[in-house]
Amino acid sequence: MRSPRPAGMTLAETLISAAILSILGLILLRIYTVSHQAYSHGTGQIALQQRARFLTEQITPLLSAAAPPHDGAKALFSPNSASLVFYVPDKNFQPRNPHYIRVGIYHNDIDQTVWLENSATPPSNQEEMFRSRELAREIYDLRIGLPTENTVRVTVEVRGLTRTAGGDQAEQSYLLENLLQIPYYSKN
Repeated sequence: MRSPRPAGMTLAETLISAAILSILGLILLRIYTVSHQAYSHGTGQIALQQRARFLTEQITPLLSAAAPPHDGAKALFSPNSASLVFYVPDKNFQPRNPHYIRVGIYHNDIDQTVWLENSATPPSNQEEMFRSRELAREIYDLRIGLPTENTVRVTVEVRGLTRTAGGDQAEQSYLLENLLQIPYYSKN
């Protein structure tokens, strides 16, 4: 007759259990690291998207008001790929004696800002959205093109540093391209 086995685990069973638990722990740690890295990348990308869309939302209503200052003139022109000049009716627009404000959108590469400037002399006669001011900061690149006389292509590129799971920083970029049709030129 055999003697009853004592209660408990043998050394081999304990080592196998410890090995299985450590493998499961490593798998969980890897899942956490990858998900944390994906979260950091995603939140960084969302911040870049918001910055680019904010600038686009600032520019769109300005360009919607563009109109040629006189017959035969163009409502907008682009002296270079980082700026756009256009004309908008003055706040106190009189059809018999029309007055237009020359407005420019400029990108400064050095401090990465986008500015709105206008030619109106008395600022009290202007609407708030046409006053000279800074539109956005931390815009890496702004490209403006005129594919047709009634369309403006605005390409905004923003870049930023995000933190990776290992604590390092990685650079991300986001490119937003919009085509805006100027309503003044619409044929109804």
